[in-house]
Amino acid sequence: MELEVAASVALAVLIVAYGFIFGVLKRVNEWIYVSRLGEKRASLPPGDMGWPLVGKMWSFLRAFRSGDPDSFLSTFIS
Repeated sequence: MELEVAASVALAVLIVAYGFIFGVLKRVNEWIYVSRLGEKRASLPPGDMGWPLVGKMWSFLRAFRSGDPDSFLSTFIS
């Protein structure tokens, strides 16, 4: 019983430490590379990037299932 509690506490400490270290390293990386870019930093093109790994797939499939693929394409044309 004590071993299970100790293992749970150790796992919780490892998860918190991982999150903290990841956060610090991410912030340091941002400070280093953003300061190097200076004025060369380019802005993103207009538009919605969608969800990671999924992107615009759901709206694409919905438009093609409805039989109106032009509705999907018209969202990108201004």
